[in-house]
Amino acid sequence: MTDITEYQLVWKNITIAITHTKKWCGGDIDHIEVKSISPEKAPLPITETGYRSHFHHVDSRTGYSDAKEYVAAWLNHEARTKAWLSYVESQSQLSLF
Repeated sequence: MTDITEYQLVWKNITIAITHTKKWCGGDIDHIEVKSISPEKAPLPITETGYRSHFHHVDSRTGYSDAKEYVAAWLNHEARTKAWLSYVESQSQLSLF
């Protein structure tokens, strides 16, 4: 029996669907799908397309209560990168091209 949990997270005015499959294929690997649903396909610091499939060892979520908290921390961490900060700045400036 597969243990799948679904969450919704609002991050920076973007609604995100999170699907967490525990012990994917019966092993020590979990699977998390992250998808921007409103606005649809909105870029996130972890994906330019608004969709990310992520496999990780079950121990890597230690310290987080659930996949929603894990994804929120991941987004907040990646939102501090130069690439994301440049993207955000480019979206707030008018462009002639």
